[in-house]
Amino acid sequence: MKKVKISFDAHIWNIQVIKKPSELLKAVFRYIHPAELKTELNEMMKYSFNGKIRKNESSSTSLLTFNILRSIIRVSYSLYANPKKKLRKKTTCASDSNEYNLFIGNLTSEEYADPLVTFKNVFKKQSFEQIEFDLFDIVEHALSKSVDNPSDDISISFINIHRLLDACWLIYKRENDYEDA
Repeated sequence: MKKVKISFDAHIWNIQVIKKPSELLKAVFRYIHPAELKTELNEMMKYSFNGKIRKNESSSTSLLTFNILRSIIRVSYSLYANPKKKLRKKTTCASDSNEYNLFIGNLTSEEYADPLVTFKNVFKKQSFEQIEFDLFDIVEHALSKSVDNPSDDISISFINIHRLLDACWLIYKRENDYEDA
């Protein structure tokens, strides 16, 4: 497979250009907790389908969330397209903690054991461009009055974004648990 080079676009929300997936995951999860990202994405999805516009004070949060999730989608695709090393398998010390397992509800046991399987499963079904487009569609419908409803296909991307976020969180936690040990 030809090596895929893709910009993570982290400079939009992080000021710095980040080129390594592990550095991007550190930057994301030190900046914002995955629970906050999920809550914001869920709120945007709710507003997308109910026809109301989100409050103006939450617009900046929605745009920040969009850019961070876009970076997560891009780093996930990069890890899928360029699997250069094996990721750490489930660690024994942290795997039983609630903090660790809280964000893996969207993953199968196979995907939990190896998050790269999540990327493989997601990107076999959808291109990263389609997931990004659907994320933009969610944000657009949440922040503006639109005549038409978003397509039902964005529900698939919505679920896949959650799965990618969970897999990235696992990778981040496992790397940090290993470094802390």
